[in-house]
Amino acid sequence: MNKTLHRKVAAFACCIATLSALGITAFAQIPFPEDGDIDSMTELIDGKVNLIAGQIEAAPGEIVTFPVYVANNADPGFAATGVRLVYDPRLIPILKENGRPMIKHNTAAGDEVVMSSALNEDLNLIGIGTMSSDGEMDNGIFFTAQLQVPEDAQPGDVFPIELGIERFTDSNTNPVEVAIRNGCIRVAAAPEEPEEPENPEEPVDPEVPVDPAQPADPEQPAEPAEPQAPAQPKAPEQPLGPIRVVAGAIEAKAGETVSFPVYIENNIETGFAATGVRLNYDPRLMPCINENGKPVFDHSGAAGDGLAMSGSLNEERHMFGIGTMSSEGEPDNGLFYTVDFTVPADAKAGDVFDMTLEIEKFMDRETAQLAVETVGGSITVTGEAEEPEDPAEPEEPVQEEPEVRKVSVIAGMVEAKIGERVTYPVYIGNNAAPGFAAAGIRLTYDPRLEPCTNEEGGLIFNGKCVAGDDVVKTFALNTEEHIIGVGTMSFEGEKDNGLFYTVDIQVPDDAKIGDVYPMKLTIQHFSDTNAGPIAVETIDGCILVTGEAEQPAEPENPKGKKDKKDKKDKKDKKDKKDKKDKKDKKPHKLDWLFNPYDWFEFLR
Repeated sequence: MNKTLHRKVAAFACCIATLSALGITAFAQIPFPEDGDIDSMTELIDGKVNLIAGQIEAAPGEIVTFPVYVANNADPGFAATGVRLVYDPRLIPILKENGRPMIKHNTAAGDEVVMSSALNEDLNLIGIGTMSSDGEMDNGIFFTAQLQVPEDAQPGDVFPIELGIERFTDSNTNPVEVAIRNGCIRVAAAPEEPEEPENPEEPVDPEVPVDPAQPADPEQPAEPAEPQAPAQPKAPEQPLGPIRVVAGAIEAKAGETVSFPVYIENNIETGFAATGVRLNYDPRLMPCINENGKPVFDHSGAAGDGLAMSGSLNEERHMFGIGTMSSEGEPDNGLFYTVDFTVPADAKAGDVFDMTLEIEKFMDRETAQLAVETVGGSITVTGEAEEPEDPAEPEEPVQEEPEVRKVSVIAGMVEAKIGERVTYPVYIGNNAAPGFAAAGIRLTYDPRLEPCTNEEGGLIFNGKCVAGDDVVKTFALNTEEHIIGVGTMSFEGEKDNGLFYTVDIQVPDDAKIGDVYPMKLTIQHFSDTNAGPIAVETIDGCILVTGEAEQPAEPENPKGKKDKKDKKDKKDKKDKKDKKDKKDKKPHKLDWLFNPYDWFEFLR
């Protein structure tokens, strides 16, 4: 999966899980030293990812870019995190125009994750949340936050910065061990006054320009430069005037169905990302609805094809709303989207149906609000709809059942031996463009089987397969109902056929040759990138026991100190211990499988 898709999926996930600012989970932590000796905090903690707050100096009133680092990071890296930065209440966080903290994360240890941030000024806390489908394995700067030192700070003042962890997991939702090192901002000592030279030269008249080609007098001491005011955060560079969102002005005939266009003009170089735009249509118009009850719209135009877009309709308020999301921004001008309407059949030539636009939000990829203006449009009726000509001799149409393509979700037919651990496959067949995106699939296994779990109790699951590498998967286990649930999400769609995912299953030790363990599939939902439903058929499978487990070869024992009975007793004890360990492990419990499109509720 390419980096663009990673970021799109991750941005989507961040949108449905906005950061909260509650209690901090306990992790390994080195407290900030009371004596302010930051030089003593230098050693890393082995065997854990080290999350390290910076230790920097600043002047009174200075705006500093405060860094948080990642060290000791390695494969598989981290993906979903919740990190809290608690700053000294005397510090002032620098905010963007939209009120969010000034956070930057496209750095060494942050460029493979999508990040969202929030501020709680009552708790002096900045919350950071990340998401990634593959994980971030680099070390270096994780993110930076801009903070201002008080104007009345004194040399030697220390402002502690503490870190906390809400969660820190890899791309398979397994917890990652983290060690925290706190940091600080320390006010530097005042600079010493420069000594007065013994024989100062006459200063140059400030009104007389100095020739820059003339070399400076080496005996003339340089005057200290005037201190520069701290740099203020800059708004995104933008062409003259705001971005323009323009409704079309088109013509139509009575009873005609038209695709009404909305355009983008005067766009900025870095583009826009998160938007909420409302199109208010004339109540006499009839919006077109597809088979699943959604409005018919399209965003494949020049200024809409780089975005993930969702649309909703409020017929009571005569309003069509769209929301977009992108981690890279859409810099193009041109067609933004179209939405289909039907003109009334009784409309008269010259009738005008007004269309107006409203902006809920319009942000760049750093969530800064952009300057936007809207331009309304219209649909003008130019004449009556043309009546179709009656054929001279109408032929009886042949009724043909439309062929509906169904995607096949296929459970494997696997042979196994008694007591064997098998990797059980699920396949995708008859798949084609545009592919599937959001899916919820349940695999119900025979209660005599036992799903294999890792040391943390998580299901041993592999989703990086031919027909699964373009979707992000979540999975969970419900041992009470014997269900393995899998949910998927993608902004581009999975078009391949082949292996979808695998899970590891343990065959019972008391199984008999010829035993059959059924594996049944059920579909909760299966849709494309526009939330349109896809027809699906399921094919159930099974695990068939075909033989006894292979006995390990007897090791040579030239000294004759261990007989076969001793070995058998030792093996029986180990088998009992292994079974007990499996029962003691607490697997994840599946109570849900969500439809990822339910997050968008733009019309309130």
